[in-house]
Amino acid sequence: MIEHANLNPLLSFQLPVEHGLTRQSNTPSYLLDPALIVAHRASSPELCHYRQAAANLFPADLSESTLPSRSSSSRIFVTSPHQGDGKTSTAFNLAWTLAQSDKTVLLAELNFVRPRLCAALGDLHLRYGLEGALRGTAIPADAVFSLNSTSLHIAAVRNATALDNLAPIQANLNAFLQWSSENFDLLVIDCPSVLSREWNLWFRNNANPALLVTREDHTPNLEVQRAVKTLGPSLTGVLVNAARHIPAQLPAHPQPGRISPAEELSFLQTEHLKVATASERKI
Repeated sequence: MIEHANLNPLLSFQLPVEHGLTRQSNTPSYLLDPALIVAHRASSPELCHYRQAAANLFPADLSESTLPSRSSSSRIFVTSPHQGDGKTSTAFNLAWTLAQSDKTVLLAELNFVRPRLCAALGDLHLRYGLEGALRGTAIPADAVFSLNSTSLHIAAVRNATALDNLAPIQANLNAFLQWSSENFDLLVIDCPSVLSREWNLWFRNNANPALLVTREDHTPNLEVQRAVKTLGPSLTGVLVNAARHIPAQLPAHPQPGRISPAEELSFLQTEHLKVATASERKI
């Protein structure tokens, strides 16, 4: 049963217009994709999963004794074997949770061919998308909007780009990420699926460290293993959505920073990474 007292009835965005001006846009929570759990509920069991995930992914950054350094922002690249594993919703929920720690967080959508964030956030209408900033038609700050009462900022794609036209956009991605590192404490980067054609040379060279999101009832273990192999040493952990049990077939690697077999449903361990669990619907 849903406890209505815990519901977030409205989500308010500050959307850039131009010359540093913004306009407020209010979206009722019922228009949001249900997979954006943290935006729907002020408290829920799933939030505990994301708090643990955040603490294990960014242990130094979330330590009270650690002062943030804008010159070297911490980042995580979120990917999945295929569409439908809950990658985008996981990236949003993780970014929202990180923003509750008084750190400034940027969620950047790099799904230029198949963008989903604006639709998931109630079909937001942006003046400038991230692809506009990367093409030079807008400055980076004009492609970033924020959520009121949080330190979460989002750079979403407004219009899809054909696969063959990605080169001019990706040529400026490193410069945008450098700008982001100078202006935000933590970066959560929503990437294309690792086994898709969109996972091209830029991602193979730059998506490090990577979090692999998979859905137990959606992606066969063989495909998960292919994704693990493709990511190689950049892989920092795996999150299993809607998990009923831990797949025993995931390969074990004793080296730090690789996956080791999981014996329980817990998130990433700092020394021996374990498969995580969270309850998500598909995005």
